[in-house]
Amino acid sequence: MDADKEISSLKKDKAKAQLTGNLKDLAEVCNYLGSKLSERGRFEDALEEHNEELSISKRLGDDLGVIIAHRCIGEVYAEMEMYRKSLDNLKLYLSKAEKAKNVVELQRAWATLGRTYFMKGDLDKSDRAHQMALQLTEK
Repeated sequence: MDADKEISSLKKDKAKAQLTGNLKDLAEVCNYLGSKLSERGRFEDALEEHNEELSISKRLGDDLGVIIAHRCIGEVYAEMEMYRKSLDNLKLYLSKAEKAKNVVELQRAWATLGRTYFMKGDLDKSDRAHQMALQLTEK
């Protein structure tokens, strides 16, 4: 399926989840739709989807969903070269992953921070973050 058809299909899935009131499915579709829109360079639309995902995850009390939404928002802002907003979300992502003691998301948070610092041109912070990610990978 080409990307535009996939996006159209996801929008239909989103409408169905909204109609049925299935918030968990709605958050998941928002996540996937946001990722697909970001892949197509539609960053503003992607941010809308990931912010909706964040809002729904908070309403559901889905801590992992909140964690992941912050990562996605941070990644989109990094692609837009809005590094301050990106790092703000990624630091929230890191903090929440630490609080949840989720080693997988913690490793991913450090790797994503490292990538963002690299994109920003802050190579020292990038290297430190990647070293933290590597240490967690070994666990």
